[in-house]
Amino acid sequence: MSQSVPALVDHLFRHSSGQVIASLMRRVGAQHLELVEDSVQEAIIKALRQWPYRGVPENPEAWLWRVAYNNALDGLRRDARKHDWEPGFEQFPGSVDEDVLALMLACCHPGVSKEGQVALILKLVAGFSVPEISRAFLTRDATTYQRLRRGRQALADAGVEVVAPDVQQAHERLDALLAALYLLFNEGYALSAGERHISRELCDEAIRLTRLVADWDALGRPDVDALLALMLFQAARMPGRLGLEGEILTLEQQDRRLWDRAMIDAGVEALNRSACGVRLTSYHLQAGIASLHCLSPAYCQTDWPAILDLYDALVELDGSSLIKLNRTVALAMVHGPAAGLRELDQVLDRDVLERYALFHATRGELAARCDERERAIASYRRARLLVQSTPERRLIERRLGELGALPVADS
Repeated sequence: MSQSVPALVDHLFRHSSGQVIASLMRRVGAQHLELVEDSVQEAIIKALRQWPYRGVPENPEAWLWRVAYNNALDGLRRDARKHDWEPGFEQFPGSVDEDVLALMLACCHPGVSKEGQVALILKLVAGFSVPEISRAFLTRDATTYQRLRRGRQALADAGVEVVAPDVQQAHERLDALLAALYLLFNEGYALSAGERHISRELCDEAIRLTRLVADWDALGRPDVDALLALMLFQAARMPGRLGLEGEILTLEQQDRRLWDRAMIDAGVEALNRSACGVRLTSYHLQAGIASLHCLSPAYCQTDWPAILDLYDALVELDGSSLIKLNRTVALAMVHGPAAGLRELDQVLDRDVLERYALFHATRGELAARCDERERAIASYRRARLLVQSTPERRLIERRLGELGALPVADS
């Protein structure tokens, strides 16, 4: 079998299945979501079986649409559920980004949990398999299946229709959609577990879907452009974040010549567009911080006072423990590591952060810079026990080695 056919089908499934699912759901409703998914999956299987021997169709997307459409229609007929859906829409509708956007907003129905919203978007729109979703978010396949099942049921119970929602409804769900897309990007930017540290595929998919939202006139809000800018700035640095052997490189160690300048320029454009509104969001402030890192010609020239000012404003908007922890790094760069340590010990939410590996790694770094070797070693050892990502564990072990200490065994 030609290797080009499976690759083509995989690409087609990733980039076109969401469009087909959205268009079919618009016709049959959320109560038949599983039938629609099965119909598209059967079309993909048929492509894998036929194309190597019969050749690839001139228009693969139209072929996928037609076969999936026929599968769905046959399924409705067999199950006596055809109701008012009649043949007559066999032609591939072409580019229907609005259908995909409507599907994403449907996935963000308030009756669906946040975890379910992300899982549905990944499964239906991005073409991710259950094992891929499970690996991305540190869950078992059974858990992912349950989230998808409950999400589908919630959509069916609510009688959700995949139609372009009115402007008010779209804006009511936009915050949930942006949160889901940001969660998707963050997981790809630093995988929570496993052998890899980065999933470019997750990041690229989050950027693609966020661009769709940003380009939709009905949802043209500045915070969408701000989130897009944040993703672009972060993704631009990805080529420099790993060494030759896959090891994590800190911001200070990275070769900035490897950063994607075109992506940085696109981030600047998006950030400039986001400035037209009157509402300052956390995405604006985080994008501003990321831009200062990207536009600094060297680590030693980073404008840390400006970054700290942005973090101060961000804490006012989002006082989460993680934001406060990140602010501590900027505080230490401006006022010294001892000030950062005091902040960690006196201000932050210790009950939450004690279970977070980055908290202990940050404390270890600041303690080492204050020449508090034993405290640094203890903090790094605690971080190593909590971390689940192999590259992050190796980074912590490098730090322990630099301090002349061996990591203790996992317990």
